[in-house]
Formats: sequence, structure tokens, C-alpha cells
Amino acid sequence: MGADGAGRLHNVHATRLEDDRTVTAHFDELPWGAAADLRLLSARALVDPRKLSIADVLFQVAYMDREGQNAGRYRLAFWNKVLQPLATLGLALVAVGCVVGPLREAGMGTRIATGIVVGLFFKYLQDLLAPASLVFGIPPWLAVAIPVAVCWAAGAVLVRRAA
Repeated sequence: MGADGAGRLHNVHATRLEDDRTVTAHFDELPWGAAADLRLLSARALVDPRKLSIADVLFQVAYMDREGQNAGRYRLAFWNKVLQPLATLGLALVAVGCVVGPLREAGMGTRIATGIVVGLFFKYLQDLLAPASLVFGIPPWLAVAIPVAVCWAAGAVLVRRAA
């Protein structure tokens, strides 16, 4: 980026086509002359909305809404990012419930197998509801919140059974 905030092109080889010949030129640096926003171009280069930051996802959603495009994938990625800490805490609550709850007297193998099954169920539920929300028009926040709520409810039941 230049001092003026505009993009700069480096090591440019330009070719101009004329009627009877081509003319080439080399420039060490040129100003970026396009009206496109560089943040938008970088967001498009990444393609996968799950790899964008929350700010970039919101920027992309605003852009797509302005252009009348479907921003469902980006809204889904936003809610996944926002609710991820709650999902992690919910899974930790399930783990605590397994340790102090009904599985406290079970063997280590049973606890590990139960943890793997619960984790896979959670992941599969997320992976099932996310595309389903795009196909069936379910709000993205709801599609992300349902697995998190199920996880928290299971963790609360397991911890309550220990008391």
C-alpha cells in the first residue's frame, strides 16, 4: 500500500498493442488504478469463508448484501466463529460431566470411547446442519446454535447426575 492508502504494483511489464506492432515497457512501481477495494480482492482470493477473520467475513457479507448476492455461506462462517468459544466450553462441560458423573466408575477405555463418540456426534451434527441451513433457509445462527445448545444440555445433564 502506498502512503495514500491506494495499492501499488511492483515490477510491472506492460504491453500495448498498436495497429502494426506491440510496444512493451517496464516499470518498477505503478499506482493501482482500479476502483476495486483491496480487502475485497484478498477476501475473494481466500475463497473459503472459514479462513477469513470475523472482520473480513462481516465486510464480505456487507459487500454481498449491497450487490444483491447470497451471503449465506459467509453468514454461516460468521456464526461459527462467534459461537465457537461456547461450543468449546460446552464440550468441556460434557468432559467434566463424564469425569464426575455417571462414567466416574467406568474404565479409562470406556471414558475415552464415550468422549470420541460425543465429539464425533457434535461434529457430525454441525456438519449436517450447516449445509442444511443454506438449502432449507434455516437462519445460520440457529443452525450453529443447535449443536452448541445440545452440547450444553448434555453437559448439564451429566453434571447434574453427579450431584
